[in-house]
Amino acid sequence: MRLRGSLITLLLFLTILAPGTSALQSSGLYTGERLVLVPGELLSGNMTVVNSAGLNLSVVVYTGYSVNGSLNLSLSLGYTIFNNWKAGESQVVPYRIRVPADASPGRYSLSLRFRAMAENGSILSLALTVPVVVKKNPVELRKLSGYVLQRPDSKNPFNGETLLLTAEVVNLNAYPEGISYSLSVIKNGSQVLSFRGSKVIEPGLHKLSFRIPVGWNWSPGTYRAVLNVSSLRGSEVKVFPFYVSKGVGIVNFSLSSKTVLLGAGLKGYLTLGAERDIDLNVTYSVTAGRAVFRRSFKVSVSPGTEILEITLPTNVSGNALVEVSLAYGGTTIATVSASYTVMSYPSIANVSFSFEGKRVRMDVSLRNPNPIPFPVSLYYAVTSGNVTLVSDSKSLTLQPGLSLESFSFVLPKNKTYGVSVYLSGREGVFDTWNGSLFIPPANVPVTSTSPTSPVNTTGGVSGGRSSLALIVGALIAIAVVIGIFLFSGGKEESLNPWERARKPRSRPKPKRRSPLGRFKRPKLPKFVENRELPKRRK
Repeated sequence: MRLRGSLITLLLFLTILAPGTSALQSSGLYTGERLVLVPGELLSGNMTVVNSAGLNLSVVVYTGYSVNGSLNLSLSLGYTIFNNWKAGESQVVPYRIRVPADASPGRYSLSLRFRAMAENGSILSLALTVPVVVKKNPVELRKLSGYVLQRPDSKNPFNGETLLLTAEVVNLNAYPEGISYSLSVIKNGSQVLSFRGSKVIEPGLHKLSFRIPVGWNWSPGTYRAVLNVSSLRGSEVKVFPFYVSKGVGIVNFSLSSKTVLLGAGLKGYLTLGAERDIDLNVTYSVTAGRAVFRRSFKVSVSPGTEILEITLPTNVSGNALVEVSLAYGGTTIATVSASYTVMSYPSIANVSFSFEGKRVRMDVSLRNPNPIPFPVSLYYAVTSGNVTLVSDSKSLTLQPGLSLESFSFVLPKNKTYGVSVYLSGREGVFDTWNGSLFIPPANVPVTSTSPTSPVNTTGGVSGGRSSLALIVGALIAIAVVIGIFLFSGGKEESLNPWERARKPRSRPKPKRRSPLGRFKRPKLPKFVENRELPKRRK
C-alpha cells in the first residue's frame, strides 16, 4: 500500500510538472509572519502557512522563489511536497535563508511558488508572499508588555503598587551578541525613574524584566516606559504607556445644613470611592477666624463607595471653614473643604412705652448679631392677674444689627399690668422680656416697673410746676362743685313738696371731671304722697 501511494504521488507530481498542462492561477497560501535578516548571516526557522485557496489540495509541490527588489538571498525549504492539505488548514514549513554581507538594509518581498492538484482534479499555481526586512542591527526588540504585580489583570498601577515590564529581545546572529539597555519612565517630558544595564545574549529569543515601584508621590496621570536596546550595529526602541491613579479618593463632601444656630447639631458626610483595599487616615479641622477644632481617625475601605459621617462644632458663631484630608501614611491623597455659618440667637435689646391719646405704644428693640437676615416671630401679652387682656404677634425677618418693632393697644387707666415679650423661631424661644406697666389717671405722670430691664415711659406733667398746677386745678374744681351744689340745693328748697313731685325729672348735665374723681349729686328721697287731702267722713 505504501508503494502504491508513493507511485500515485510521483505520478501526480510528474503530471503537474508536465509541460503544456493547463493550470488555474491563484495566490492560495498565506502567512502572517515576516523575516528579519542581517547581512552576511544565515537564518533558520519555521514558518506557519495556511491554505487559503478554498479547495482541499491532494498534493502541493514547491517549485521556486523570487525576491521583489535588489536583494540576492538564497532560500531552501525543509519540505517541498505537501499531501492532503485541507482548505483553511495550516502547515509548518522549515526554511533556511542566507543573506549576502553586502545586502542593503530595507524592506523586501519574498514570493514562493507552488503547483497543486485539488481533490476535484483541477491543477493550480499557488504563491506565498513573505515580507522580508534586512537590517544591520542583529538585535531586534520585538515586544514590550507589562502588568501590575499585585493585580495581574491590570496594566495600570495604583500608587504603592509595582509594575512589572517584560521585553522580548532576539539575537538574529548565529553567535552571541553584546547589548546594552536603558529603561526610562517619563511623564510630561520629565523623567521620573530610569534603569540601565548590559549583557551578552546567545542567538535566539531572550527576555528582559523590569520592576517599576510606583510611589505615593507619583501624581495621577499617563506615564510612558521607554526601553532602548542597542548593539554595536544599531538600536531598537519600544514604548509602554500606562496610567497611575490613587485607587481611592473623595467623591463628595456635603453638610447637613449650610447655616446652623449656636450650639445646634451639624453633620458632615464624606463620600469615598475606592478601587482597592487600603487603610487610610481621615483628618478634618474647623477654623472660624482662628483654629476651633481638629480631629483624626483611621478607616479601612474596600472597592466600592463608602460614606463617613463626622460631627462638626457649632460653639463659635460666624463663618466657619471645614477642611478634610485623606492620607496614607504621611502622604496626602486628597483634600476637600466646605463652609457653613454658625448663627447667634437674636435677642431683645430694649422695651419702652409711650402714650398717644388713649392708646399705649410699646416699642421693642431687637438685635440680630448675624451677618445675614434671620426669620423670627415676635409675641407680646398684657395680663392682669391671670387674665390676658391684650396680645399680638408678628412674623419678621431681622436684618443684621438693630431693628425696632411697635405695638399699639388700649387699656383701662389707673391700673398696673404685667407685660411679657417673647422672641422665637423654628428652634424655640430665643429671648424673653417680662415687666410691668402702670397706666395712671388723666394728667398723672406715668410710672412703670420691670424686674428685668428698665421701661422708658412718657406722658403726664413732671417737676414742681406740674405739681403746683395740679393743686390749683383741684381747688378750683372743688369750689365749683360746692357752688353748684349750694345753688341747686337752694332752688330746690324754694319749691314745696307738691311742686317737686309734679316737676318732671331731667338727666343732669355731665360734670367736668376733676382729679379727685367724678362727683355725683346725691339723689333726693322718694316720698309717696296723695295729691288730694283725704275726704271727711260724714
